[in-house]
Amino acid sequence: MGTIFRTLGKYKAGVKAIRCNTENLVSLAAKHRISSSTMDALIVAEDHRFWYHPGVDIIALIRAIWKTIVVGKCEGGSTVAMQYVRVITGNYEKTLERKTLEIALAIKATSLIPKEDILKCYLMVAYYGWKMDGLQQACDRMKLNMSDLNPSDAASIVARIKYPEPRYAKQSRKIEILHRIRYIEQRLKRYSVTKYLKKSYHEPYNSKFTVRS
Repeated sequence: MGTIFRTLGKYKAGVKAIRCNTENLVSLAAKHRISSSTMDALIVAEDHRFWYHPGVDIIALIRAIWKTIVVGKCEGGSTVAMQYVRVITGNYEKTLERKTLEIALAIKATSLIPKEDILKCYLMVAYYGWKMDGLQQACDRMKLNMSDLNPSDAASIVARIKYPEPRYAKQSRKIEILHRIRYIEQRLKRYSVTKYLKKSYHEPYNSKFTVRS
């Protein structure tokens, strides 16, 4: 019983953190128009069924479990909402309890927050490397205009979510980032004519957004 109550307590604390942080992040994002190219790059790189699941991609989870058990290759199967929850709660434990809690919170977050805003909020807090905590810092370090990123720039930014760039990157990490950029660019071209990418986003940004009750 103690474990159940402890987990419920973590869930309630997680929901509170999501509500508070999302309100603040939306206000911050309202000052910087995040380009549709950046959101598209995030979707094709991290969660291509983003618009069609409730915060958890069952297909991706099953594939990840199969690869981990059968192939022996560790794969997370996390959606953008799950990654957002992980950053907001600061819980990176590699335990079943953490994963289960993350799934529950991702579903809750998706029920509370408009999908487009989940993309923007995650981009604002994701870690891209040394002195690149969030999209603004990443753009500043890479000398890019956050509100006017073309597909290649967006791919370059988002590639660093999987392969964060250290202060002094080894050649192996530079190659990983380069390959990831090419992968994202190819997927952007591939999915641009499919149902997986939104044809248009809400513009101008709704600065009066509030988390649904």
